[in-house]
Amino acid sequence: MREPRTFNSRMGKRLAFPDEAFYCAGKSMQKETTAMRQSCPVRPLESDDLETVLQLNNAAVPTVNRLDAARLKDLVAQSEAALALGPVGEPQGFMLAMGPGLAYDSINYRWFAKRYDAFLYVDRIVVAESARGSGTGRALYKVAMERAAGRPLCCEVNLRPRNEPSLRFHAGLSFTEVGRQENDDGTKEVALLVRTGA
Repeated sequence: MREPRTFNSRMGKRLAFPDEAFYCAGKSMQKETTAMRQSCPVRPLESDDLETVLQLNNAAVPTVNRLDAARLKDLVAQSEAALALGPVGEPQGFMLAMGPGLAYDSINYRWFAKRYDAFLYVDRIVVAESARGSGTGRALYKVAMERAAGRPLCCEVNLRPRNEPSLRFHAGLSFTEVGRQENDDGTKEVALLVRTGA
């Protein structure tokens, strides 16, 4: 197996997970979702994933904001955890999560940064439409919970326009609402969610 190309975090540490078989380069996606998760578990996001990640992200607007290639690279560089699930170059889902201390211009990130000294903020999680309901989102969150290591795990979900599937999904993972705020000049409202504990 080739050595995967992984990004360096802002702290100079490789975004990797020792003692786990996280890489599935060159494997084709299987129809059976359980087999897919076993053969292609969560792994660090690689540079070869970025084109597909950008497509997945922009197909999910307005549940996430639109990105261009430069902005995506910047967010990955700031991420404490940049995760993907699926073959390298063909991920079926991804997550970008950030720790404290960043000069990140997200109004939602800044909301949490003002209230928590230590946290892991899920800036975005996107799952391909064909993989929804397969456990991809839960698999990504499982790794994020492990990376949070006892810190609050934070995110936001749209209330206007309402993202009911995401609200139910996060409730099922024991996230609780700790606040609300309007974004984009009042055209959006989000619920600010936190999950604490293991």
